[in-house]
Amino acid sequence: MTRNIKDLFILTVGHVSQAVILLATTRIMTALLSPQEMGRFSIIYTIIALVLALSVSSVSTYMQRRIIEWKRSGTIRFYIRRYLEFLFAMAVLSTGLILLLKHLVGISVDISDLWIVCLVMGLVFVSNLNLCFIGNLNIFKKRLWFTLCSNLTLVAGLLAAVVLVLIFSRRAEHWILGQIIGQLILAVIGGILFYKIVPPLPGLQSQTLLDSAFLADIFRFVWPLSVSSIIIWVQSQSYRFIMESLHGMAVVGFFTVGFNLGSRLVEKIYNLLINFYDPIFFTDIANSDREQRVEAWNSFANFFIPAMVMFSLYICCGGHFLARIFFAPAFRPVSGEVIFWGGAVMFLLTIVSAYKKVGIADLKMTGLIAPYTLGACVTLAGVLFLSKENPYHGVGLALFLGSLSMTAYLMLKMHWLLPVRFPLQRTAWAVLAALPMAGVLMFLRQHILMPSLGQAAGILGLAGLYQLAIQAALSKKWLVKSHAQ
Repeated sequence: MTRNIKDLFILTVGHVSQAVILLATTRIMTALLSPQEMGRFSIIYTIIALVLALSVSSVSTYMQRRIIEWKRSGTIRFYIRRYLEFLFAMAVLSTGLILLLKHLVGISVDISDLWIVCLVMGLVFVSNLNLCFIGNLNIFKKRLWFTLCSNLTLVAGLLAAVVLVLIFSRRAEHWILGQIIGQLILAVIGGILFYKIVPPLPGLQSQTLLDSAFLADIFRFVWPLSVSSIIIWVQSQSYRFIMESLHGMAVVGFFTVGFNLGSRLVEKIYNLLINFYDPIFFTDIANSDREQRVEAWNSFANFFIPAMVMFSLYICCGGHFLARIFFAPAFRPVSGEVIFWGGAVMFLLTIVSAYKKVGIADLKMTGLIAPYTLGACVTLAGVLFLSKENPYHGVGLALFLGSLSMTAYLMLKMHWLLPVRFPLQRTAWAVLAALPMAGVLMFLRQHILMPSLGQAAGILGLAGLYQLAIQAALSKKWLVKSHAQ
């Protein structure tokens, strides 16, 4: 068994387990929390996602881009320490900002100051601490450690959330706090494992590492990415405030439950592929020239984009049957209809993420701003006009159109930045191979309006086996290819 096949096997088992945990979490959460509380949960996360976009996400991306180079040079411990200090400072500033917004203009959700401090500090500092240590285990190809820690984070968070909700109150705050507790426990374990594989270099003069050239390099990379992150937040999450003002918190709850299931299942597939290929990609672009960056992205796109097409069609077309298995009865009629939009929008966002890697490879991120702005404008206009007729399909369509316009424009911009190639032939084969599966799922949806649990599981299982067989055939070349870090 080659190294790549072994790695992909470990990651696949891990992500299948994560998908099961995610689906179990959705089923338990919709049973324990009301639509109103699901709406509050969504709004709280949306507010905190804004401060993450403002403060943390761009620097985290820079850290990921450079971490292989830092490891090679022996400076990684120094830069990780500075990054953790930055995270804590941003958590404190973010907490102050949200408290200020609450008391000056309001934040659309009733939550105490103490809860704001706990949740913002937890989600900004603890969650990113967990991602830093555990995510980089994968970058360094410690696949088993990464998979175990990632899965245990989800399990610990679910158990803690259920305990807090049942003991104290069935409110969104207790659920989120439980997830933070799970992340903190595994962040400690992940940190111990991380520092085992990054020993310090004796005699390193760390005080010379934060010179003006280094800080200027960070600024050039980070500022356009920060602006883009804020715009993508407007495009992908701010609609919840409009929905709440027009239709109420319960409608937000119904919509986000369905939309998030579709999007998070596609995201799980995306994470599997990215976790497998990111160590290869970032190794290939470390200390690289222009031609090597183009070749690295082309190889990545040939592996990634066709696979995402098939997986996303499976989720979008199977939403009716997913709802039967994983939603509590109160959420099935409405939320099940929205799964399609969540899967379709997240597919487009994965293509955006793939093309963002062109800018990451070339350390030029300004090309993201205009496409993201276009997507945000289209989305907000669509939400305002389309949601009045149907708050569920109207908002879903608006999000899809905004994501589509953003994706198309970004592809053009990134092709101008580097002469990369879209894998048109392989993607066309993937679409053709997926059409029979998609057609059968849509046909069965029309003829089995209220499937039993066994029918839903059987249909999804057979369709899943079909597309996995096609995936294996399409990916064979990349599975046997060896890469050396």
